[in-house]
Amino acid sequence: IHLSLADLYVKMKAPEKAIEHYQKALDGDPSDTKTRLTLANLLFDKERYAEAVEEYEAITQRHPDFTYGYVRKREEREFSRYNFEIGDTSLLFQLFELYERESLRCLEANCVLPAYDYCLKCSHTFNLLDSRGAISVTERVGLINRVRNLAVRIARHYVDTDDE
Repeated sequence: IHLSLADLYVKMKAPEKAIEHYQKALDGDPSDTKTRLTLANLLFDKERYAEAVEEYEAITQRHPDFTYGYVRKREEREFSRYNFEIGDTSLLFQLFELYERESLRCLEANCVLPAYDYCLKCSHTFNLLDSRGAISVTERVGLINRVRNLAVRIARHYVDTDDE
């Protein structure tokens, strides 16, 4: 039942609850490599690195041939292909504009952390466009300045409102 609950929590985008139930499922069957790997990946995604390492190490103790490549190879291959080959550059330009606009809107509403989140999305989208070679030298400087100026505004707002 814990495994089913954990899978449901993943689908519901409730990773902390999912982690709790994957751990309980492993209490019942510590040799379940698939569940342990799912838990390790979820911990990794939640930046709970020390716990993720423990789970990966538990797997490698049972399966010495188990490698990082086995765990992340598909992810790296597919994201690399997207980033360098198939990402829709016209869509990415639109997303950059939308993320920048939403960041500014959040900032105007005194929601600094969501503004920062959208600034990070702008930066990531810029990197995708840059990796595709979709940005000219002139555009590159302009987009970098837009992300930088947005980040500076957010940082200033954060400092100015830190005591609230």
